Amino acid sequence: MSTAIFIALAAVAGADGKIDADEAAALERAARDDGLGEAEVAKIRAAGAAGLDALDASSIAPSERVLAYALAYWMSRVDGEMSEDEDAVLTKLGAKLSLDDAARMNAEAMVDEVAALPEGARPARFDVAKLRTLLG
Repeated sequence: MSTAIFIALAAVAGADGKIDADEAAALERAARDDGLGEAEVAKIRAAGAAGLDALDASSIAPSERVLAYALAYWMSRVDGEMSEDEDAVLTKLGAKLSLDDAARMNAEAMVDEVAALPEGARPARFDVAKLRTLLG
């Protein structure tokens, strides 16, 4: 995945004005698991405060846009609640990624399915590879 996807995730995580420890751990773990180095992780960390304005959606391949949205939806749920601010940023992200309602709803359903796996909602246990498979 591109660094831009993780920047989008950081923007969603920071939408409520804070990135809590679970959100930060989940985001950093996912980035490292995907092969990003410490320099990229530092950029992602810094992007949380910048919001979606820092995101160049054109740098996310069309084939990865649904995955980017799905992971952002997951990020918004990591702390067990989704704020109105996070929901608004997700809506804005979906529009920036040129995703229609059906694509967004399908992505959300797949995240919910993976999160329902044993301990799947826990950041350390969320199966990103399984999510990729479900999204096809």
